[in-house]
Amino acid sequence: MINKIMNTQNIKKFFVLGNPIKHSQSPKIHILFAEQFKEFDLQIDYQTYLVEMNFFHENLQKISEIPNICGLNITVPFKEQAYLASIENLSEFAEIAQSVNTLKFDSINKIWLGYNTDGIGLVNDIKNRLQYSIKDKNILLLGAGGAAKGVIFPLLSENPKSIFIANRTKQKADLLVKNFDVYKNQNTILQSDDLLFSNILKNNIKFDIIINATAASLHNQNIIIPDNLINSNNSNNSNNSNNSNNVVLIYDMMYAKNSATNFLTNFATSAKNHNNLILSDGLGMLIEQAAKSFEIWNNKIPNTQIVYATMRSFLDNN
Repeated sequence: MINKIMNTQNIKKFFVLGNPIKHSQSPKIHILFAEQFKEFDLQIDYQTYLVEMNFFHENLQKISEIPNICGLNITVPFKEQAYLASIENLSEFAEIAQSVNTLKFDSINKIWLGYNTDGIGLVNDIKNRLQYSIKDKNILLLGAGGAAKGVIFPLLSENPKSIFIANRTKQKADLLVKNFDVYKNQNTILQSDDLLFSNILKNNIKFDIIINATAASLHNQNIIIPDNLINSNNSNNSNNSNNSNNVVLIYDMMYAKNSATNFLTNFATSAKNHNNLILSDGLGMLIEQAAKSFEIWNNKIPNTQIVYATMRSFLDNN
């Protein structure tokens, strides 16, 4: 009985906060991470936590009083509120993005430390799992909300040739370009456009990477990507390897069974003339950003490829 009490006292507690939240795969992912470190007696309790709209800060205060609380993941629509809650204790990425998806509780000083691992997660998934180089590529980033803000700086750090941010409301994309311009190297182009792609079409820009950072897949909305925005020099190449010099990457930050997000399904239907594409949903990004959160909380780096295989199989078969 004493051993059971001691074990319970050693369990580190974590939550993922959002609204809605019951669909989240984060608890499964973090439990799989923790199982890789059984020899270190790492015991975690990770659960979903539904936060009512307009009550984020009240819930954060309640959670900070839970015994053994160690950390939180933050998902839509609370990343900017998490940023404000930890504004005096931010990592470099979180401060630049003005968005927080990971909070670590400092139990000594009773404060929350804010981090953003979204962009690291996206870049790591593209470079490691997909074996795709971002350097010198033309990137079209769809959306200018919190998801987009979290990935721009890490993408710029990879020295792409250009990033065009396209958003339904162009003014929001303009603001991101203004805020992030200081972080790009002198050879990288950073510009904005609307979802009619007027500026891009006028300048005849062709893209090697198209990233959907909108919620279109969640709301069954369709974003029409003109066929002539795709780098045909890449996509018409007959070599079907994942060599990033001869394929175009289409990446949706959302994830779904068999990777069939609404955005990817519609894109595949409309891009039949392009036969050398990599289409990827955001499951790998979810796992990679979770791995960085896990490292921040536990000072341990999990094997993400094993967890990806397990989660891909689970999602596709359930």
